[in-house]
Parts: sequence; C-alpha cells; structure tokens
Amino acid sequence: MARTARIADVTPQTAWQNLLDATIPDAPDVQVARVIASQGDREESIAIVFPQPGRRVDRASVLSVVVGHLPEFSVGYVESSETGLVHLWVDEGVRGELVFLIAAAAAKLQHSWGWDESPSITVSVGRQSFSFHVQHIGDRAHEVVELAAA
Repeated sequence: MARTARIADVTPQTAWQNLLDATIPDAPDVQVARVIASQGDREESIAIVFPQPGRRVDRASVLSVVVGHLPEFSVGYVESSETGLVHLWVDEGVRGELVFLIAAAAAKLQHSWGWDESPSITVSVGRQSFSFHVQHIGDRAHEVVELAAA
C-alpha cells in the first residue's frame, strides 16, 4: 500500500505577500523551510536546510544553529539536488516513519521551492531511497505519495 503524507509549508511569510522568509539568525548562506508533515494521526514539525548554491557551508555548525533556533523541529539537510532528485542528510538517530516524512517534505520543497515539475521526485537518505509524486492541494500544501520502493 502506498504511503501518503500531507505537507503544509509554515515558513514565515515576509511583509511582501507570497514571499517566504526562510532566514534563521546566525545561519548565513542557507535557507530553512519549515513544514508540518502529517500522515494519518501523526503530525511532525520538520525543517529542511538548503545551502545557497555555490556557497561552502559547515553542515555541523549550521545544523547546531538551526536546532537551537527550532528545537521542536526534526531537521533534514539537502546535500545536493537536481531535477527529479534530492540527496538528503538526516541524523542517524532518526528512524522509521520520521525518515519517510522528512523525505516527503524534501520532495514537496523540491517541487514548490525548486520549481521541479518532474513526474516523480526521488529522495535519497543515506542508504534509503524514496520515489514520490507531489501534487499541490491548496494554500501552501501538497499531497506527497510514495510511488514504490525505489
């Protein structure tokens, strides 16, 4: 049975309508998206960190700042992305369905923030790989369906 997640972007908006404020104090050269991921009765707050293209970022120090600023969020870090593909880092202590939800969040953000209209988006997390179909369902929300074990 295919797993489905609903991902709602809750990144604060700027004073300018339709623009998101993805900044975190003391975390230069990255953007940090905040989403609420839900699957059945489960709901998780997730932050996805995107290094700015062409910038060298110390992942450990950036993650420390982000976790300090958003302690209630589970965090994923985009190591690289291209059309239809995201390589994502999550802490090795994160397991099971939470890995799935963080990967689904990364696929949603690749679709909406990365303007990726691929028919499917593959997200690799360590040795795991997920293939998703992402569909916009309303105001800053998407349904993300796992197509099959990738």
